[in-house]
Amino acid sequence: MAGDSFTGRPRIFAVVVLYGQCPRDSTTVSTLAQALRANRSADCDVWIYDNSPAAGDSAEALPEGFAYQRAAANQGLYGAYEAARLAAAAKGGEWLLTLDQDTVLPENFFAAIEPGLNAAAGDPRIAAIVPHLAEGERLLSPAYVTIGRPKPLPADFTGLPSREARAFNSAALLRVAALAAIGGFDPRFWLDHLDSWLHHQLFLHGWRMYVLPLRLEHHFSLLNYRERLSTERLRNFLAAESAYVDLYGSRIAGMAYTAQLAVRVLNQMRRGESREVRRATLGAFTRRLGTTRRLRIAEWNSAMGGRPDLAASQVER
Repeated sequence: MAGDSFTGRPRIFAVVVLYGQCPRDSTTVSTLAQALRANRSADCDVWIYDNSPAAGDSAEALPEGFAYQRAAANQGLYGAYEAARLAAAAKGGEWLLTLDQDTVLPENFFAAIEPGLNAAAGDPRIAAIVPHLAEGERLLSPAYVTIGRPKPLPADFTGLPSREARAFNSAALLRVAALAAIGGFDPRFWLDHLDSWLHHQLFLHGWRMYVLPLRLEHHFSLLNYRERLSTERLRNFLAAESAYVDLYGSRIAGMAYTAQLAVRVLNQMRRGESREVRRATLGAFTRRLGTTRRLRIAEWNSAMGGRPDLAASQVER
């Protein structure tokens, strides 16, 4: 395992992934610009990476230090993060900051992440620095990995988790050297569960996570099917979720996940979710009952291994 050499303030390369939104309309772009103005000493380059099918107005006035890049093809988060990782490494960036388009960052964001950066300066094993994410009172990330559903860390937790944990992509700082050590991002998880895959790989390779004393509001799509999740996106999420469990979960974890899908269908029926939502979840459940794990993995690798843009024309972001 290799560590960075920290001299002065670490250099950060931030990537904001857009889809169907101009930079000027992005909450993330505006609040990140405010945070940078409030902390002029922060060494942070910002790359706006646009996955939209039609280019945004790249010529519009961008905040100082912000650059715009339109994707040649929508390869989801994988395409944006992998391109940003390589760009960060070429520019000598030590940390990659991953952001979606609607994250609200506090004005003191760069001061708030300093405890994690200071800890990482003294511990080269720390490869991820993450905030707490919540929707209202519901804690979402980071969470301990369990056989069943992940268990969110307590809201007041700060420091290094004692066992394997995973975190969402939003506002996560990732050590560029660690990303290189695990071979970059996996194109099979081009959109959904890329964060699950990433933190599992970091854990397997001996890297650690640091949890910040910082809480951000995050809108989780699965908490509101009607307004936040298209049927195509739900199908993609379920396919990636099933593949992740098959590839990296134990046999017991696979059984627990299959049972969890059955419970989801019942809950969707109880809540009166649309027929399309219920059909998608029921289809994922019956497929796990009717096919073997080996066949599911083979089909996933065949479909997604070399084609991260397989459904990019139909699935947002």
